[in-house]
Amino acid sequence: MDGVNDLTAPHVSETTTTTRNSPMKRPNAHKRSDDAAGYHLITGTWTIEVFWGPDYGFGAGWYWWPCMPGCLPDGDETGPFPRSIDARDDASDV
Repeated sequence: MDGVNDLTAPHVSETTTTTRNSPMKRPNAHKRSDDAAGYHLITGTWTIEVFWGPDYGFGAGWYWWPCMPGCLPDGDETGPFPRSIDARDDASDV
C-alpha cells in the first residue's frame, strides 16, 4: 500500500508551516490522529467547518465555526485548538 491508507503505516511526520508570529506547526493532513479538517454534521442538525486559522487570516491553530459548505459562516470562529480533532470535539460538545 502507499502508506497513507495503510492502517499499519507509521504516522507521517509533521510539516512546518508557521506564520511569522507563531511557532505552532500545522499537522500533515494525512496524520491519522488529526484529520478532522473540513465540514462535519453535528448531532444531525447543524454543520461546522474545522479549519487552519492562517488560511482565513486568524492566528496559528485549528478553529471551527458553524458553516454550510459553499456558504459564509453563520457565527464567529471558536479556537484556537492544537489539533483539528480537538476543534471538532469542542463543537460536538456545544
